[in-house]
Amino acid sequence: MKSKTKKVILLLVLPILVFLFLISFELFSPQEKVIGELYKLNATKETIDFVKTANCKSLTKYESYWIVNDCNNDVYFKLFLEDNGYFLGICTSWQTPREAILKLKKYVGGCIDVNAEDKNITQQYQKRMERYGLTKYLICGIEITFKGECIISWW
Repeated sequence: MKSKTKKVILLLVLPILVFLFLISFELFSPQEKVIGELYKLNATKETIDFVKTANCKSLTKYESYWIVNDCNNDVYFKLFLEDNGYFLGICTSWQTPREAILKLKKYVGGCIDVNAEDKNITQQYQKRMERYGLTKYLICGIEITFKGECIISWW
C-alpha cells in the first residue's frame, strides 16, 4: 500500500511540477527578458512589436545605444539613447540601400515605385546629416534616412 500511495502521489505531483517548469521557462525565455528590458526603457508598442516579430533573443547595452539582436532573417535593432528616450533603428546587413529596404519591408513597408531611380540626397541636408552621421536616400520613391546599417526614418 505504501508503494501504491507513493506512485499515486508521484503521478499527481509530477504533472504539476512539469507545468510549473514550463511556465517558468516561458516567463524567462530570452525573448521575454529582452522585452522586459525594453519596457524598462519605456519602449513604444511599435518597438516591442518589431522585436517580437523578429523573435529577438539578446540585448546588449552600450553607453549611447542598445542593440537588440539574435533576431530572425538578418534583422537587428539599435535603440539610440537620448535624454528624453530613444530613437529606433531597424537594421540589417546590405550592399545597396535598396537591398536594405527589400530586406526590411516587413518593418518599413518596402518599395512604393520599384522603377524609381535611387538617389543619395544627403547633400540637401548636409550640415544636419553629417553632424549626426546620417545618410538620406530617395529609394523606390520613398525618402529613407540611415544611420550606418540602420533605417531610422522612412516616409
